[in-house]
Amino acid sequence: MLRPLAIGEILDVGLKVYRNAFPAMIRAASVISIPGAVLETLIVNSGSTNGQSQNPIFAATGNFSIFQIFHGGWTLAADFLLYFLVQLMLNSFTVATCIACVADTYLDRKTSARKSLTFALRRFPSLVWLELMTQFFSLAPVVGLIGLAVALGQQGASRVAFGFTILGVVAAFCLMVSFYVVWVLRVPALLLEGKHNLKALGRSFSLVKRDAGKAINVILTAYIMATFLSLPLILLIAGLFNSLVGSDLSWVVTGVVALGTSLALTPMQASIYTVFYFDQRVRMEGYDIELLAQVTFDKTNQNSGSKKLVGN
Repeated sequence: MLRPLAIGEILDVGLKVYRNAFPAMIRAASVISIPGAVLETLIVNSGSTNGQSQNPIFAATGNFSIFQIFHGGWTLAADFLLYFLVQLMLNSFTVATCIACVADTYLDRKTSARKSLTFALRRFPSLVWLELMTQFFSLAPVVGLIGLAVALGQQGASRVAFGFTILGVVAAFCLMVSFYVVWVLRVPALLLEGKHNLKALGRSFSLVKRDAGKAINVILTAYIMATFLSLPLILLIAGLFNSLVGSDLSWVVTGVVALGTSLALTPMQASIYTVFYFDQRVRMEGYDIELLAQVTFDKTNQNSGSKKLVGN
């Protein structure tokens, strides 16, 4: 039976659910993550020549986008936009499949990869649209705030300009973190309650606003746990692939690391966030009582139907 949980219990239950649902989550997530990682790697690395990049976006990795092959064709903005959209769609689908597995496992329902994939496909367009809205609402004020600070700073002395810029960056960072915290439950709200667009953001805000400190602790701890638990495995896989393929195919290692990160971090974070979502509903709305009443009602209907069949 569900009950209110402390922060430590949320993490403990989240890890247990992660362990129990891991096989189904990996099978479901791999269906889209593996082809997606291949696509992302090709977009970023297919134009690399002798380790020299012609694209400033990927210059740090010694790779450039496939679009740079066509000189004078695509702009860097189009290049970056495609990469961003592909990554957002892949991550959205992976998160949806993981949350479906976690919710079924946590509520003692039958869990399967096929069921989770079907669930994610039905809600995929709405989820992508929600994530695009979230990115826009999060980044637009941040960009505007930084731009305003830079513009105001340029009107004064160099020190004043530097001060305004620093203040703008700090304020923008705090604003972006605030958005992330209060909207952290937007995806479970959409997937498990059918809340769309702004309603999903509002639903997440209503569940988190009274426990923002708890939400921050859960987010930070989940990220740290997922990173430290998965990092050794990712480094081991990357090292093995690097020794096998050699430096000439280093872009393969990049793709393997990206895939390993997605398959390791996303399911664990989805598990902990989903348990946190249910815990907030239990605390604020008595969801445990509602669920128990629904189970009792279903059993009563089944028994009534059985008696009618026996009587006939």
